[in-house]
Amino acid sequence: MQRIYLIGFMGSGKSFVGRRLSKALGVTFVDLDRLLEQTYHLSINDFFTRYGENAFRQAEKSVLHSSQYLSSGIISTGGGTPCYFDNISWMKENGYTVYLKMSAGALCHRLMESKKPRPLLRDVNGCDLLPFIEAKLKDREAYYSQADLIYPGENLSITEFSAKLKEVLNSD
Repeated sequence: MQRIYLIGFMGSGKSFVGRRLSKALGVTFVDLDRLLEQTYHLSINDFFTRYGENAFRQAEKSVLHSSQYLSSGIISTGGGTPCYFDNISWMKENGYTVYLKMSAGALCHRLMESKKPRPLLRDVNGCDLLPFIEAKLKDREAYYSQADLIYPGENLSITEFSAKLKEVLNSD
């Protein structure tokens, strides 16, 4: 097994799926957002507030590159991780990338229900959420679609997903 990078929009379930997938496959799980918080001793929200998005993206890249020392495992990334610097290319060179693809409507529903604070949504009101997600998805799709595997994130079955990953990775 190699490093598998889960990418996708915020709320697509990368961390949730990653934890369960790592158990199903018997490999380590790393959440890059949690790793960044541990490294800098700040929540993602506080990091954004204190230092801004540009500094956050630099720190995110640094934490991402530290994952190269992991011989195998499931690594969930932040929603914007593949969209900055050379991160999508770097992940593809250093592992296998999987895009958990979801519709803007499904993401909107999940994010409205989420209790987790999201820095990019700080100033987005309820009725503005769907257009915000649609616009961001349109911008990010060019990066997300470069993934080695695009997998539907809605109603995802861990059993089916882990079987598909094993099949794909064993055929390479």
